[in-house]
Amino acid sequence: MAMDPQPTPAVSAARAPEPRVRSAPQAPAAIGRNERALALLSSGNSQEVLARLCAGDPLGLRARAVDRCRARCLLLDPDAATARAQAIAANRALSYRGKPALETWLDECVEVALDQLSTELDAHPPAGIERSALVRFHRLPFEAREVFCAVVLDGHCLERLAAERGASVSELGRLARRAVDALIVPEETERVRHIP
Repeated sequence: MAMDPQPTPAVSAARAPEPRVRSAPQAPAAIGRNERALALLSSGNSQEVLARLCAGDPLGLRARAVDRCRARCLLLDPDAATARAQAIAANRALSYRGKPALETWLDECVEVALDQLSTELDAHPPAGIERSALVRFHRLPFEAREVFCAVVLDGHCLERLAAERGASVSELGRLARRAVDALIVPEETERVRHIP
């Protein structure tokens, strides 16, 4: 029986995989963000994942929730929005394997949390706002919520805002008024006011 000749070292080096050298474990800072996130999300059950996500908010869900609340002009308690986003991420974590990209996946978890909270009557409203008023506010068109946030929360001048947007002061004023009414006028009174 003839034996195959031994390959030359150059050929075997090209074909053989490089040997894996075991190095000392990397410090958490040396591991990339995606790898750290996958490590947080991929082991244990939902409760264990949730405990890790709540310990110092390692995935930055609070900042994401606050930013998206602001962008969508939603009046939600940041703590409640963060807690809901963390719970959603924990429940979805075991099926997450890096697709879609981590940032997209985290954004989706936050969006689902905000969608849920903005329509729930038992959501935790910010101090001084009734739950039913909050739901009415969130049902308004985005434009009304946006003008309200710009004028009432950010302190922008209505006239300047109208000039910047090429809109009339009256039109923006009506939008802002709808938002204010949603927050302070009981729903029954609102229906009576709009009867023709």
